[in-house]
Amino acid sequence: MTDSGRRALRRAGPAVSGAAPAELATERRRSWRLDWFDAATLVLFLFVGCWTIIWLAARSAPDHLWTETNGPYLGDQAQYLGWIRQSSEHLLVDDPYQVRSAPFDYLHPGLAVSGALVRLGVSASLAYLMWLPVAALALFCSIRAYVRHALAGLAARRVALVLALFFLSPFAVVAATWSWTQSIFYQSFALEMWPAFYLWGYFFTALSVAAMIAGLLAYERDRLEGRVRVGTLLYALFCGWLQPWQGATFVLILMAAEVWTAARAHRLERPVVPVLVVATAVVPLLYYFALSRFDQSWALSKGVNMTSVPLGALFLNLAPIGIFALLGFRGPIAGLGDAVLRSWPISALVVLLAIDLAHVGTFPIHALQGLSVPFAVLAVKGARRVSLGAARSRTVLGAVVVIALSGWGVEHQLAASRHIGEPTLVGGSQPFYVKTGEERALEYLAADPAKGAVLSTVYLGEIVPAETGRRTWVGIASWTPNFGRRVLLADQLFRGELRPPEARALVRSTGARFLLASCQSTINLKPLLGSLVTPARRFSCAGVYSVVGQTGPAVEG
Repeated sequence: MTDSGRRALRRAGPAVSGAAPAELATERRRSWRLDWFDAATLVLFLFVGCWTIIWLAARSAPDHLWTETNGPYLGDQAQYLGWIRQSSEHLLVDDPYQVRSAPFDYLHPGLAVSGALVRLGVSASLAYLMWLPVAALALFCSIRAYVRHALAGLAARRVALVLALFFLSPFAVVAATWSWTQSIFYQSFALEMWPAFYLWGYFFTALSVAAMIAGLLAYERDRLEGRVRVGTLLYALFCGWLQPWQGATFVLILMAAEVWTAARAHRLERPVVPVLVVATAVVPLLYYFALSRFDQSWALSKGVNMTSVPLGALFLNLAPIGIFALLGFRGPIAGLGDAVLRSWPISALVVLLAIDLAHVGTFPIHALQGLSVPFAVLAVKGARRVSLGAARSRTVLGAVVVIALSGWGVEHQLAASRHIGEPTLVGGSQPFYVKTGEERALEYLAADPAKGAVLSTVYLGEIVPAETGRRTWVGIASWTPNFGRRVLLADQLFRGELRPPEARALVRSTGARFLLASCQSTINLKPLLGSLVTPARRFSCAGVYSVVGQTGPAVEG
């Protein structure tokens, strides 16, 4: 084949038919090679993904020690680190934010791998942060492969790749000038669709989205060949096991695409392929359903995280890219891949509505994760339908649109992320950083051979499982029973606002073996609690009290 022929084949993309199999195989191998644009895009994606780690680590100081929690919502990362420490000991994990013994019934592949690294001597935080480059590369490569598969033409692929990786709705920026209540929804919708955000502490989200995208590509290949490869089944399994929202979306996409193509062909060919893949993808979904039904902690988390989605705000948030995507939705379906592409946004919306309206699952907006990919591809297809005359005019307009939809939002989000670690109006102070005395107190609890849980304020309580491997009486809202009441009682205890009988009754009821006083607590608890506790072991401004004879919670609540 001549050089000009190869260039034509490369521009034509996957729709080419008639080329020799060997030539197509050669082009597929070449597609893995990054050109200068793809390489620059990957570097930028990695930089944005590492931004919060760079920012948080740079602000660490001798008495302002970074706890190596990443991302804007510390509680989520603290939970993952606590689970990793549990997985290193038991493989299965439970709810560390309850003093009472909970069933060890949750098996997660990512946590299991990180737990194995902890057993080898790696810290829990490093065992989790090591997923960042893996997640970033998996996400970039899967999105790039999907864009190259779905679109022909170098310019179209580049525009779609940038939109898929960096699209942030301008309404997430504009809404900040309206009101806090409105901006929080627009911000949440935008971040759920922004792949770079998954690298800010949500590495398993990134891997789940990557597995879903790779699974869709592998499924189309297997469907056309009439067989199921092991890799396709693994994608289907881990997509839902890593995160159930993507697993449910994956199942609905395949079912909708099969119905769509079967209706056109008036028959369903080779049904064994979709049956095997869908059945494999459903297995982890049934597992999560069983956890939510039979495990009290999972039922609690489901109730706490059940939020109502303002659909008007959601559709307005999608409008800047959705208008072009609707244009790309028009026209006849070209094949299975086209049916998959068009089924993707609809399936994600169905998952969101099923959770929001029927309460099948929890936290409905997680169904938006990964949606920037089909929207980007459909938007590029739709933009091609707009007649602007010269090709150069379309290229200039495309560059302006990409900058408007991506650059402005990304710059705003990077600037806003510089406030991570600062006290917030809702959450107050969060332990992204701790004092030297607090770190030494946590290290003491981690090393003490005596078993038992910890009672502290929510400030340190949410990182106690991650830093010490111990249970805590109050931690994060999603997994702590009677969260609001426990936060209030713990604060009153460590501020000395309870009478001695009330304070002693509270400590006894918790079943905690240790009391951990942060540097924010300035009182000595020994006179308040009397013989119930030993004198504090001081670590500069922090302190640890041992509770005498505590064996477990007297009253759960």
